[in-house]
Amino acid sequence: MDAAELAANVRYLLDRAAISDLLFRYASSLDTRDWERLATCFTPEATSDYGEGARHGSREHLIRWVRRALSGFDVTHHMSANHEIAIEGDTARSRSYLNVVHTLRADGGPQTITLRGHYTKDCVRTADGWRINHIRLETTWREGDMGLFARARDRWLARRDA
Repeated sequence: MDAAELAANVRYLLDRAAISDLLFRYASSLDTRDWERLATCFTPEATSDYGEGARHGSREHLIRWVRRALSGFDVTHHMSANHEIAIEGDTARSRSYLNVVHTLRADGGPQTITLRGHYTKDCVRTADGWRINHIRLETTWREGDMGLFARARDRWLARRDA
């Protein structure tokens, strides 16, 4: 292996590690409700498709929607695994499995909904590092009461307005 090949391989490994870290930062920012940190995962013009009409045309709109969707839950747990990352120059596409548990503690004990599927994220290299430019969630199965999302949103709105 010559010096150019070695440099290219090292660059690939560094990029792959940075993109994987980006995917983990996205998931942990959701669970810690760190909306400013979540913003660092996206380009300003990032678009998203979370399915069922949940499409967003900017980072600000996406974060506002995610905040409203998740803040009423007592706890969420986003797991991102099996990262497949294809890098071409300053762009990359990742595909990762997801297993997400959303929990509301209510009378009678915790109620949960679990979503499983995968994320596809188109990433770009920026002056600040790799960022997500488009995110797509494909849910392949669900367990639990989908009504928890509406109850969590209503709970967050009531707290916010109090």
